Amino acid sequence: MKSLFALASVAWLILSWSSSAQAKLQIENIQASYGPFGPERKSLDLYPFDILFLRFTVTGLKTDAAGKVDTAITLKWADAKGNPLDETSFPSSGILHLGGNSFLAFVHLRMPGQVPVGKNTVTVAVTDNLSKESASFERQMTGHKSKLQVVDLEFFHDADGKLPSSTNCPPGEPLHFRLRVIGFDRSKEKIHIQMAVQTLDSDGKENLPKPLVFDFREQDAKAVQRTNFVFFTSGIGLNRVGKFTLRITITDRLTDQSTKMEVPVTVAAPRACKPTGVGPWALAFHFPCKLFRFRARLISEALAARPLQTCCAAAAGCLLHFPEMSKFCRAFVMTFVKRRNDSWVYV
Repeated sequence: MKSLFALASVAWLILSWSSSAQAKLQIENIQASYGPFGPERKSLDLYPFDILFLRFTVTGLKTDAAGKVDTAITLKWADAKGNPLDETSFPSSGILHLGGNSFLAFVHLRMPGQVPVGKNTVTVAVTDNLSKESASFERQMTGHKSKLQVVDLEFFHDADGKLPSSTNCPPGEPLHFRLRVIGFDRSKEKIHIQMAVQTLDSDGKENLPKPLVFDFREQDAKAVQRTNFVFFTSGIGLNRVGKFTLRITITDRLTDQSTKMEVPVTVAAPRACKPTGVGPWALAFHFPCKLFRFRARLISEALAARPLQTCCAAAAGCLLHFPEMSKFCRAFVMTFVKRRNDSWVYV
């Protein structure tokens, strides 16, 4: 009787292990976000020159003898009538250094100077080349015409924008951010935009006696006509623990119109690491050079304000290679913009 019970127990363990080892490929925890690690983006409204990040966890991956995975990610973008705007596929492979069968990834869409108004559909598919399994998801977005708006908001650990950051940070660490402003008035052949930065505590009370104000002006009529957006960069110091709100207010001083954006910021003291089991570990991906050239060409066309071009760029989330990727992005952005005080303007 004991032998039968022991045999049944062993069989149950084998079946359980086999079921776990052969988990089905799935995509979980899908979120739109501000940057790869920034706070969740609730709205899927898209405007010209915006960037939409979609991050997700891929689970149920098969690994080879070296613990390496081999996947391919495909991103499709279609308008309201189902007409394809663009399609991008790229390989993503690497070693799961912390074990398990999952990793965190992201794709992003960079909007051109004109966005198809109305319903847009984004489809993301992941294929495991080792198990031959595939999984996918769709998200519906709404395209809008240009108006005074904050777009392309991202957060960084450093002032140069090389190391993407979340808004959940330890005290003592600076939190830098970068954004674009679109839809400002250019009819008077000049530009005057102000960005005001304020933080709120958990009760909604303002922490700063006065907001930090950053001013951008352009008086050159030719430069004004070429300027479709303005970059602002700034940052805040995280001097105490708590839950806060970062409020960014943009005002067009020529029309007195304003727009506001608020994002949560959490400052928590570091805690000792404790084993919590296998989670969505990051994967070191390899990006083909042709993808970089593809992105640079499309963004160049969008910035040149040509007729609508499908400007769709995608990249897998990568903790280990982000400095290299950010260095590339900064290199081609510098081709199109120049810095004026604390602002960036397309030239």
